[in-house]
Amino acid sequence: MTDATYRPSLSMLGWALNEEQNLGEYVDRAEVFLRSVSDDFELILIDDGSSDSTWALAGQLQASRPWLKPLKNDGNRGPGYCYRRGISAATKDYFMAQTVDWAYDIDAFRPVFSELQRYDILQGIRPGEFSIGTLRRRSDSLYKGIVSLTNYALIRILFQLPFADFQNVTVCPTRLARPLDLESEGSFTNPEVMMKLYWGGASFLQVPVVFQKRGRGKGTGTRVRAVVTSIADIIGSWFRWIVLGGYPNRKTGRVVPSQARASSSADVPVVHANEPAARGRREAFLIGPPRSALRAAAYTALAFLCFWLLAAEWLSIERSPTFDRDALDLLNVAIHRGVCGAAVSGTPSIDIARYAADGGELQIIPVRSLIVDKAGSLDIYCRATSDSPVPGRSALLLLETSLVRMRPQISVAGVGKALHFIRVAGILPFVFVLMSAGYGLAIGCTAILVGVWLLVTLSHHLYSAAAFGPVLLLQTVALWVLAARYRWAANVYTCAALGIAAAAWAAIVVNLRPDYLTLEMAMPAAFLICDHIMGTADAPGQRMSRWSLLLSAFATSYLAFHYGFFGSGTATGLPMMSGLSTEVWMRGLVVCATATTLIWFVRSRSIAALVPALLSTAICLLSLPA
Repeated sequence: MTDATYRPSLSMLGWALNEEQNLGEYVDRAEVFLRSVSDDFELILIDDGSSDSTWALAGQLQASRPWLKPLKNDGNRGPGYCYRRGISAATKDYFMAQTVDWAYDIDAFRPVFSELQRYDILQGIRPGEFSIGTLRRRSDSLYKGIVSLTNYALIRILFQLPFADFQNVTVCPTRLARPLDLESEGSFTNPEVMMKLYWGGASFLQVPVVFQKRGRGKGTGTRVRAVVTSIADIIGSWFRWIVLGGYPNRKTGRVVPSQARASSSADVPVVHANEPAARGRREAFLIGPPRSALRAAAYTALAFLCFWLLAAEWLSIERSPTFDRDALDLLNVAIHRGVCGAAVSGTPSIDIARYAADGGELQIIPVRSLIVDKAGSLDIYCRATSDSPVPGRSALLLLETSLVRMRPQISVAGVGKALHFIRVAGILPFVFVLMSAGYGLAIGCTAILVGVWLLVTLSHHLYSAAAFGPVLLLQTVALWVLAARYRWAANVYTCAALGIAAAAWAAIVVNLRPDYLTLEMAMPAAFLICDHIMGTADAPGQRMSRWSLLLSAFATSYLAFHYGFFGSGTATGLPMMSGLSTEVWMRGLVVCATATTLIWFVRSRSIAALVPALLSTAICLLSLPA
């Protein structure tokens, strides 16, 4: 049973850079808070290279406040250094950091300090589900809110930690944090403390702590330099600790939401970092993130394989690209607009794209040189236009036009090569998302290999939307994984927004025509809305059922769209992949998804599990070519 009057000794850490306007109020508010929760406290105030009167003012305040301990850095060292120095200087049992502009309403901690007898650490979190409104309230401005959310998403996705916030106030035992080897220099230091304590088996109680906008002065945490430092810390730490296995023997701590804390010690057992942590569910080798040198070696080998395949493909596209009729019409307009400027209208009468495509070695000659050779001068070429309708695919037209405009020496083959690598850039992030979300080695390796193999095999269909249909599937699967895992789909509006985002990305990466965009928006949005309505309970096998439903829905929709259900009943323009048509591959996916849902039905005896299986089978049969 906890003592409701528990008042531990407490150190508050703060660092200031040109905060003379806020310093006096900060010290007064800190004193009020510290006296309300502790009888033995101190405020460690670090001047991080201020050029105003911050340091002099700190000295004046200390004269009447023996618990105030000002320290001065030899220059602007940043939040990481200040945090480490503050922990080293702390002399009390617990410490917490609070910004000088009092950005967090730490009064929320007052009623829960007694929980430190049950949990190791109190962790502040910003309350509420993600939305545009909470994004604006997350920081001082919309820009800072986006920076904060991006920071959170990077850490959550890469390190797979179950915290609802990383940039907040942490009440932590000094004895646990002081032995840590802290490596970061920027704002990543507090998340680094959290994750290393979590990996050490510590228990956390999450406490809702509201963000408060700055009233005076100017914050420096979201300057470009600070943001770049933070991102470099995050990615570098992930590569060292996770990919290369530089932080082995990671345990699993315990994170408890505030509303779930028990009213007595009998409800929730005491769990401390110096006690053995309970073992959680054992992760299968093929789906977990890399926690050993073997998995790290597999990722490294996979990366080398991808680069080798891409290098080989670079050369082949440079020498022998081929184009279909629609692709050449679009490229012809893009060349005209890229060379002559955006003000021109109509379709160029001089077809440079076909002239180059039919000319063998002409494909690798800069398009501006071809224009002079064919038309006599750039001025004549720009004036020679007709009133023929401009081809669709506006996103791809804008992309090709930008390539021609930004690279004056680009050739027709060079445009094809650039688009190829844009598609690669479109595939790999989604694959890495899947890998980082815990569906790692098996699905991630397979998806990367299949994606690169498709790009290499289908190099002669660079401008074909159908040839890159699997990219659409990959990006929508990854979008759904993130939305389901991190509860982005909190309401119907965010579901629809995610569907629109998927469509916008697919329009660029997959070269979809405008008439495809409705389908691309509707499918992920509808699925996310259904998932939101069905709930997010973690019953045994439910995740398997969702994956099956997802794969079934997109595979069968792909088939239904291209075969019989919406069209003439015959395959139209789909490429062959190593002797097997896209139809065969997609039907194989339908069979696998159907089998998975049937297996789950046998295990769970749930009639709901039969719905995606029967739907997949029915649409597959209905979409057979006539």
